[in-house]
Amino acid sequence: MYIKLVSLPFWLVFSVLVLAVLWLLVFEAFYSALLFTGLCVIVLPYHFSQHKHILSRLLGLFLMFTLLVFTHHYAVGEVNTRVRQLAQLTESSAPLSKLTWRDKVGLYGLNIATGLITLPFAPKIGMETLWLAIPGDESKVRVFRSDKLLDSKNIQAEITAFKRAFQQRAMTVNRTIHWSPRERLVKSEKHKAASLTSSSLTNSVLPNCHLTLTAQQSHQGWVLNISVRTKVGYREHLQTVLFSRPQVIMQERLWWLLQQDKWLYPYIADWQTQIPLTTEGKT
Repeated sequence: MYIKLVSLPFWLVFSVLVLAVLWLLVFEAFYSALLFTGLCVIVLPYHFSQHKHILSRLLGLFLMFTLLVFTHHYAVGEVNTRVRQLAQLTESSAPLSKLTWRDKVGLYGLNIATGLITLPFAPKIGMETLWLAIPGDESKVRVFRSDKLLDSKNIQAEITAFKRAFQQRAMTVNRTIHWSPRERLVKSEKHKAASLTSSSLTNSVLPNCHLTLTAQQSHQGWVLNISVRTKVGYREHLQTVLFSRPQVIMQERLWWLLQQDKWLYPYIADWQTQIPLTTEGKT
């Protein structure tokens, strides 16, 4: 029986899990911290024999997965309860003074966790959320590239109108994209609006986007450069439902307070893409 170091990826995963445990303890999410502690034990970067190493880790992962399936509602409820407690704490005057350094660390970590969890399901929202943790001026423009903004019917309508007016010459059109209350209630368009305007997925009033369409000639012909700019940041009077099952609720006021205290940094997001320019009215 001997102790042997395993590969670097195990050390990296182990380090991330340890940080997650520390954050969950700070945030007073003790059950979730216990689950992550179990994961730390499973991926501990040492083993005694290759055979036992593989079997024990696979068995441990199976048990943790089973436990998570049956108890994830409790873990989510624990986080929701803590967020609700902090929201109630900051309802009085001088709300920033009510938040301790420990509370701010917990909320800062939850912003990062939210971005990471959202990333696989809604990449634009996840990226925008994570970038809020990077220091920068409020007027700083961060450029993102994605074709997903073309899925919005509102933006497609502007592109179609641009193509109809296009006359084989360089031209630029600026528009403000509005989402009506009815469109915000339609799930598909609501998600497009939310991902282009903020990290929110609610039916509340969403800020407008500034759309710029530019016809440019290249060696392969005419192309249409598309730019959608909007301010990214948490808002004071907004409650966000990130997931419905299990329900994950964010009181944005808490993270808005972190913005005021320079823990999080609002910025301007510029989503860009390029498509061939034709006059057919289709992308």
